[in-house]
Amino acid sequence: MAIERGRGDYLRRDRGRKTRVLDAGPGVRPGDVVVKDEGPYKILKRGDEFVVIKADDGEVLGRHDTLEDAEAQVRAIGMRTHGR
Repeated sequence: MAIERGRGDYLRRDRGRKTRVLDAGPGVRPGDVVVKDEGPYKILKRGDEFVVIKADDGEVLGRHDTLEDAEAQVRAIGMRTHGR
């Protein structure tokens, strides 16, 4: 899903269709692609990097060159936070 800026609202591109959404969520910028949106964290594709953010407030927790590294960070946060 890619988020674009358009006429004061955000547009979501999903499988080639555009859908108007009023709020793309904290920390999501126009042009970002939401790769994972599960639980309290999101992984975004922003340019050439993968960005891990907190879903509730958009705080950037890490920037990575690969999706695998971003997923590893989310797993590590979960293990530290939830003891899994």
